[in-house]
Amino acid sequence: MASAAARMDLDPDELEEVLNKERPITPALVLRLERGGWPEASAMMRIQAAYDLAQERRRQESTTDPLDQSEILAGMARGG
Repeated sequence: MASAAARMDLDPDELEEVLNKERPITPALVLRLERGGWPEASAMMRIQAAYDLAQERRRQESTTDPLDQSEILAGMARGG
């Protein structure tokens, strides 16, 4: 792993964290992976973006209270 990390100008621990899904994939990391010969590195960036979006969606859904229909209907009845 150390020689692979060296080819990509990465610390071996950083590469291990990426492979163990403990570190997010960044654009800078994708470019390093491509230099190291990983042909699907840009696909990894798309996967990371989809994961980040799903995580944010879950975070927002868990912290946002759904609208109370009775409040909406009362507001409409008042003309608001």
